[in-house]
Amino acid sequence: MKALDCMSKKITERFFSFSKQIFFEEFGTKFPAGSFKNIMDLLFVLFEKISINFPILARNYVDMYREVVLEEISMANISSTDTILVIGSGSIPSTPIILAREINAKIQAIDYDLGAVKRATAYIKNQGLTDNINIIYGDGLNYPTKNFNVIFILYGVKNQQKILEYISKNITKDTRVIYRSAKDIKSIEREDNISLSKLFLIKDNVKTMCFGSLESFLLTKK
Repeated sequence: MKALDCMSKKITERFFSFSKQIFFEEFGTKFPAGSFKNIMDLLFVLFEKISINFPILARNYVDMYREVVLEEISMANISSTDTILVIGSGSIPSTPIILAREINAKIQAIDYDLGAVKRATAYIKNQGLTDNINIIYGDGLNYPTKNFNVIFILYGVKNQQKILEYISKNITKDTRVIYRSAKDIKSIEREDNISLSKLFLIKDNVKTMCFGSLESFLLTKK
């Protein structure tokens, strides 16, 4: 029985590794950054909905984000004393999970999809992280931000321009905003009409290749 379980685990992990390479790495490097964002968003949502039903897949999915989050922690000097808000947690809240495990942070995560909130809440409970992570239904367009000094705006979040405008007006000078994009700053402003440099001070950025190409920007109040 143990041998069968071990074989099943290896097959599942190989399938996940192959899927990751095809859908996120190969696909992500063959086309201009961000040019198929809607398709990629759907792939992420689909991947999460499938993976959450299989512990091995879910664990591997979370691990995909580890490099990204570790780079962001270092860039923004995030610690357990920070009050953290994550906008767009998804069904498998990888960013909150890694933050909780790496720096023992307390995280408030929100998502506009009630189904994702329910699935994520159940997953967090199963992982024994309810003391660190709270996930609720919420909209980044109007969610109160004054009590947080670190805010993550994840890649798959909709209405990014409006959310960024709202956040820029409702944070303090000490708040650090981490914004993820598949594009560099010039492409964001030219192609997406998102005026990061007008809304925020751009303090730093890091680039990772976990999903083809992903950039994380450190923003503060202007």
